[in-house]
This record gives sequence, C-alpha cells and structure tokens, in this order.
Amino acid sequence: MRITILLFALFVVTNIQGQIDSLRIIVDDDLSSTSIIINKGRKSLLDNFIENNKDEVIKIRRYLAGVEKEGRYYGLYTYELWYLLYWTQEYEELADSIADYDAKNYSSDNTISPIMDELFTELALVLWLERKKIQQQIADADLDEETRVILMLQFQRMILNRPEQRGFEQDSINSMANAFMEKYPESRYFSYARNNLKYELVPKKWGFAVEFFSGYGILTQDLADNYTNIIPVGVAFDICYKRFELYLRDYIGFNKAGKDIQYSSGTWEKGSASRVFLPEASLGYAVADHYRYKIAPFGGIASMNIGPTQKALNDTPDLDEVDLKFTMTYVVGFQFDFKFGPKSPNYSPKTNYGFIRVRYTWNFPGFDWKYGLPGNFHSITIGGGGFTRKTERKY
Repeated sequence: MRITILLFALFVVTNIQGQIDSLRIIVDDDLSSTSIIINKGRKSLLDNFIENNKDEVIKIRRYLAGVEKEGRYYGLYTYELWYLLYWTQEYEELADSIADYDAKNYSSDNTISPIMDELFTELALVLWLERKKIQQQIADADLDEETRVILMLQFQRMILNRPEQRGFEQDSINSMANAFMEKYPESRYFSYARNNLKYELVPKKWGFAVEFFSGYGILTQDLADNYTNIIPVGVAFDICYKRFELYLRDYIGFNKAGKDIQYSSGTWEKGSASRVFLPEASLGYAVADHYRYKIAPFGGIASMNIGPTQKALNDTPDLDEVDLKFTMTYVVGFQFDFKFGPKSPNYSPKTNYGFIRVRYTWNFPGFDWKYGLPGNFHSITIGGGGFTRKTERKY
C-alpha cells in the first residue's frame, strides 16, 4: 500500500514539474518576442533622448527599424519617427519618408502598433520648445529648395498638433501648401502636400435651419379699414441647397375687427378677436454669406386667411360669411441673419450656428378680386433659431 502511494506521489510531482518547465519555456520565449523587444527599445530610446545622447538615439531608432522589417510590427509611430529625424538632422531619410508616406499602410488591420507611452509626448514637447532652432537648422542644411520647403512645411504642420495652437495657423499652412503645389507640380512631394499638408473643409450642399418668430404686420387700404394690424407667432423651416434656400413658414396672427361688419343674421362687432393664418413657401438666394451675417432676398407664394376665431365660428356659424377664406397670396422680401459664435478659420467655415433673423415680407393677397377688398400686407418678424450644414474635406 505504501509503495502504491509513493509511486502516485512521484507521478504527481513529475507531472507538475513538467508543466512548470513548459511554462518557463513559454515565458522565456515571450521575453524575446517582437512586441517586448520593441517596448524595451522605445524605453531605451526615450531615456537616451532625454539625456540628449544623439548617437545612441540614432542607433536605437535604426535597430527598431530593423525589427519592423521582420514582420508587421511598427516600432515607431510616423510622427515619432519624423520628430526624431528632425532632431538628429537626418533630412535625406526624412524627405524619403515624407515622399513615400501612405496613411493607409499605417492604419491597416494587418499591422501591430506599439503601446502608447511617454515617447511621443516628450518628443513633441522638446521639439516645440526647440522649434526655432530646428527651423534654423533646416534653413542652413545643404538641401535643394524643394526639399527645404517641404521639410519646413511639415515641421510647422507637426507643431500645430499642440493644443495651445490656434486653428487659424492651418490657413497659413494651406496657403503655403497651395504655393508649393503651384510652383512644383511635378514634385515627388506633391501628393503628400495635397493629401496631408493641405487641410481644407467646405460646406456640403444641403443644410437645414429652424426658426421661431414674432413681429408686427400692417394691412393697407380696405383691409386696414376692416381689420387692425397683426401680432404674429410662428415657426419656419429652411431647406438649403448650396446658396438656394426654401423657406416653409407657418404664420399665425392675432388682431381684431376694425369696424362693425354686417352679415345675414347679425353684426360682427368692432373689436372682436380675429385670427390670421398665412402658410408660406418661398425660395431665396443668399447673396451674401459672411461669418457674421447672411442676406437673402426671396419670393414665393402663400395662402392668407383672415376671420373670426374658431370659438366664435362654433358659437355663431353664420360668422362664416365674414371669414376671408384662404386665398392665393404672392410674397417678396428679404431676410437678414445675424450669426452667433466666434470667427472660424478659413479652412473650417462656420456651418453650425445660432442666429437672430430679421425678415421683411410684402404680401399681395387676392382679396380684391375675390371679396372686393383691396389692400396688401407688410410684415416684419424677428426670430431666433439654428442652422446646420455638414462639411467635407476638399482636395
């Protein structure tokens, strides 16, 4: 019995020892894996960069580049590599890297990027602090003018990534990139300048707005004799295509009878509450669209109704005789939008904003030929709302 127990214990110990040995082999292999080598190399690179040991930085960077070629691993992110090449003044390799850059290769599902650490942050900070020195080194380097310009442009583009930099500096980069492409249309850097240095957004074709408004309306001629002026409330929806704008407006006005009006069974007395309904569809064009304002004349059609309130009609159905039914109305006018918000840089136009809108409309209702009541209707409204339009990149 004791022999059996002893043999069983020996078997268990041997099995456990075998598993431990297997695990040790796996761990030892893992310690020499590509990802571990890259992470160690990045830490050593950071230490030597902080110590300003340029020769060691070059050696480690080239070692990481050799590791990259062995598989689908990346030892350095693109901007990390370029920061280092600017710092070590390896301009020929930097220029080749920029010319051959393809963002798709760095975002492929088949590549494995390094773990984010302090390397990028430290590189960006140091080169930002030494930016004048770096720019002077580029200016003094033995480079052809085309390469010098692209390296200077790319460096300026990189330091713009810092959060304290205002977006307006991208306008300057765009201007210089356009000048570069115009001067060097056959340059090997042309594609990079167009697709990466230049960054410009333009509004998409479609935009939408909503507005809530009130104001004051003035009737003229016989309409003014029969009804008082109008205080409205309403809502409007704008559908915009490029600079063309379709306005769909629901105007509800409150006024009173301006005098006693006779109907078959009685009199609608002066001062009785009246309602005005004026749904409108008009087409405008933004003749001026500034970051602070927009001006758009318009014209279209509406349908106007003036008459007793619905409660009065329910109580006295014969009042329907004095109701001016919905009648075709032509409208013309212009509107002025004051835009809220700060000025945006040229490369990213203001396409989402709140506004205050002042709108004048001259309405020509057909009550003259339909009811023998000549007169027009002038309306001024003041409203508030919001506008939105998406943007897309322009190449």
